Amino acid sequence: MSPWQWMSQSEHGLWLQRALQQQDGCFDGHFPEQPLLPGVWQLHWVMQCWAEAQPQAQLITVAQIKFLQPIKPPCELRLELSWQLERLTFRYYLKDQVCSTGQLVFDQALNPNLEWLFNLQNAHRSAS
Repeated sequence: MSPWQWMSQSEHGLWLQRALQQQDGCFDGHFPEQPLLPGVWQLHWVMQCWAEAQPQAQLITVAQIKFLQPIKPPCELRLELSWQLERLTFRYYLKDQVCSTGQLVFDQALNPNLEWLFNLQNAHRSAS
C-alpha cells in the first residue's frame, strides 16, 4: 500500500499527503543531529507516483527544481501534482508553506491512469 493518501483532485491536478517521522528511512544519514528530507527523495516520490499513474511516460528532463524551505520530521507533508501536455509540475507543502517546487518534462502528453486515482480514493475512504 502506498504511503501517500489521496486528498483531492481536479481535471489536471491531484493532492496527496503523507506523514513523515524521524525514523523513516528517507532521513537516514541526512543529518543525524538535524534530519532534513533530501531533495533526491522528493524527486523520487514524484517520479514514483507518476510511474503508477502513467507508467508508459518516460522522463526527458527536470526542467526546474527549487528547494525553498527545509522539510524536517515529524510532519504532515502534502504533494500537489498538476499536469498540462508533457509537463508535470509538483509542489511540496508543510501546512500552507511551499517547501519545494519543480517541473518535469515527459516524452508524451500526460494522462494519468484513472484506475490508479480510483484506488487512491478508495484507500482514503477505507481509512477514514
